[in-house]
Formats: sequence, structure tokens, C-alpha cells
Amino acid sequence: AGKGGPSDDELKSNPIVVKLAELSIPATTYGHPLCITAEELVATVPLPSSTHTHTKNLLFKDKKHGLYLVTTTPNAEINTKVLGRDLLKLDGKVNFRLASEDLLLEKLG
Repeated sequence: AGKGGPSDDELKSNPIVVKLAELSIPATTYGHPLCITAEELVATVPLPSSTHTHTKNLLFKDKKHGLYLVTTTPNAEINTKVLGRDLLKLDGKVNFRLASEDLLLEKLG
């Protein structure tokens, strides 16, 4: 694990948390130390109860369609062709790639 987790104010001002609130999507956030991988998160951050689950965020980039943030369970396998075609209903060729670390930090902090 890396540095300590974000403060309550940092969590409240996080662009993702702000967008969820704008869309009236209920969400609860929990601060935790920085974890580079979902496996590290599961191993080091306890869940508050058995009704909660860990999540991982994947930032995908496509030259034609832009950026997409996908939040899923840590062990989920993502089929990017199915994601683009069936779930997001994107037209034409979809060529999702995981965003670079630099882009990830720029967009998500």
C-alpha cells in the first residue's frame, strides 16, 4: 500500500463522486490507503460488512469514441468488444485500450 487515503473533503470533491451526485446516483465512499492493484486492495482494505464489495476502476481509451470509466468487481473479466458494442452501443469499430498511467492521473487524480 502507498500513501494514506484521501480526506473527507477530497472524497467529496472527487469528480466521479460529484458526477454521481449530479446524476442522483446514491454512492457511499470510503477512504483507504492508495492501492495500485485490485488484489492489493482486497488484501489490505477490510470491508465494512458482508453486504459490501471491493471495486476496481478501469479507464479505457478509444481514438474514435473517447474515454470510458468502468467500475466493476475485482475479479471481473472485461470483454472490450462486448462492452463497446453491446453495453455502450457504440457504432463502428471499437478499439478500447487501457489508458496510460499519465492519462489516468490527469483525468482521475
